Amino acid sequence: MSFHQRDEIRWNKKGYYERFDGKKYWRKLCVVEGCMKRAKVLNWCKRHYTEQKQKTLLTSTSTPVSQQSSVSSLSTSTPSDSILSSNLLFHSTHYHHLQAVSQIPMPPPSYLYTSTPTLPIQSQPVYHVRNEIRLNKRGFREQYDGIGHWRPLCIYDQCMKRAKKLSYCKRHYTKLMNENQLSASVTKNEPTPSE
Repeated sequence: MSFHQRDEIRWNKKGYYERFDGKKYWRKLCVVEGCMKRAKVLNWCKRHYTEQKQKTLLTSTSTPVSQQSSVSSLSTSTPSDSILSSNLLFHSTHYHHLQAVSQIPMPPPSYLYTSTPTLPIQSQPVYHVRNEIRLNKRGFREQYDGIGHWRPLCIYDQCMKRAKKLSYCKRHYTKLMNENQLSASVTKNEPTPSE
């Protein structure tokens, strides 16, 4: 029995790449070369599918009248109907083309078998100890919870509790709010110098 690591990529005999999700499934990747996102629609990731859809919508608006005559019964003067008709035009003319193109087996792209690796190779996984503390990119402290997540800590000096609201733990957040309410009530009760 072979064990696979999370984010391991393989070429499927059906003609697409798959990435192991770390649990038990191989997830299909986008058919665009170099895209490492999961395939959602017609073997494309959402980004490339919407880009292709926008390109075809732009080309379909400049198509001759003979091709648009099949949709002419659907198009009216309201904008929502024109969007509907353009979506129908996209799906009717390009659905089968996209499906056929995405099913063609492709050879592995060059970045998977080059001598200089372009994808990061993790020879030794990095292990963190539970309750380990680090500074994140913004300079705030984070604590490792032992199950794969870095949790933010309270920004109050020397406090080791998890941050809940406005980067404070519950205790320091309520203390801060009480101080703010107290100072607000004191400023309301003070007489103004004009009196």
